[in-house]
Amino acid sequence: MSVIKCVILDIDGTISNSKSEITKETKNILNYLMKKGVIVILSSGRTAQYVVNISKKISAENIIISNNGSYIYDYKNNEVLYENHYTKKNLKLIWNTCLKYNVDMIFNDDIVRFRKYICLNKSYNEENDIIINDFDELKSKIYQIVLLGNNDNNFSNCLAEIKKFGFIINNFSKGSNGINFADVNCNGVTKGTAVKKISKLLNVKKDEILCIGDSLNDIELFNNCGVKVAMKNAHDNLKILADYITDYTNDEDGAALFLKSMFKL
Repeated sequence: MSVIKCVILDIDGTISNSKSEITKETKNILNYLMKKGVIVILSSGRTAQYVVNISKKISAENIIISNNGSYIYDYKNNEVLYENHYTKKNLKLIWNTCLKYNVDMIFNDDIVRFRKYICLNKSYNEENDIIINDFDELKSKIYQIVLLGNNDNNFSNCLAEIKKFGFIINNFSKGSNGINFADVNCNGVTKGTAVKKISKLLNVKKDEILCIGDSLNDIELFNNCGVKVAMKNAHDNLKILADYITDYTNDEDGAALFLKSMFKL
């Protein structure tokens, strides 16, 4: 195996626990890893601002991957290294399709999430979501869309129609609360395409990159990294692709403890 020079980590369900916390143990292990000269980069489907805040907390690399690969940002130098956002025409296509099938929408720009409620009640709202009612309220660049719905047939039909427009559907799952959700990306944009760009920026080869993830939106991340690690709590379809599976879950510092063992920290 090649010497690992870069570690790319998912956040939710990977380095953060079920309470969305990153423990002191995980922070300490990641700091030890970085002191050994390994580059640590965070990758998430969340907004850039969310990922930057987490990255600063653990003193990770100043380059982050957000919005499932559609926005790469160097926050130390305040430089957008890559972006791929929706056109207004494409946003309108998705908006109208979701209205047709009674499916909720979340729109990420680089800082905040905008939410359009259709079928769910507002108890599903996160603290910082901005609730919108009309399409014209979407003024900023949108990089990522999340769909949610409580009717299986409506949700499946909505995704099928959106696929016909050429968009990528990622992370289609049903939560324990019975709510369907899925990520929608512009064609050609994934966490994997972002890793390719990162490897060129940092002059790091694919075989020198290790990644850890838990969800279906990490599949393309896995396909573009040399060493693939799935969390114990990961989706079964991701575990099939993994070179390693952690011994512990995200509620047990599983990612950090795996790195501690592999790098002999």
